Amino acid sequence: MPLFGGNDSGPMERTFRVWPKVAYWGLVAVAEKRFEIKDTDDFAMTIQFSSDASGEDFSAQVVPVDGGALIEVQKVGKVGAHARESARNRRLVKGLLSAVSARLRAAQHA
Repeated sequence: MPLFGGNDSGPMERTFRVWPKVAYWGLVAVAEKRFEIKDTDDFAMTIQFSSDASGEDFSAQVVPVDGGALIEVQKVGKVGAHARESARNRRLVKGLLSAVSARLRAAQHA
């Protein structure tokens, strides 16, 4: 986290060892339950959503990588968020990625 409440606009990401489309639909399913969906694009494997908890907008993309898929999530909009807002946003994104991981793991064992 940046010192003194600087802008924390870098993406948070996690790699999953599943096909990219599987990761994308897992991301969409989890995001629909946790956030307000603004837009989805299954061809580009992107999703835009907003959080009622923080009032922030986010963008996520699934990128094919060797052996799986990378999900990148980035905050969109406000510049120079306070440290408290940055920490809250990072917790929201970490929770999203953890929920996607749990969903994908459960689907593999079903």
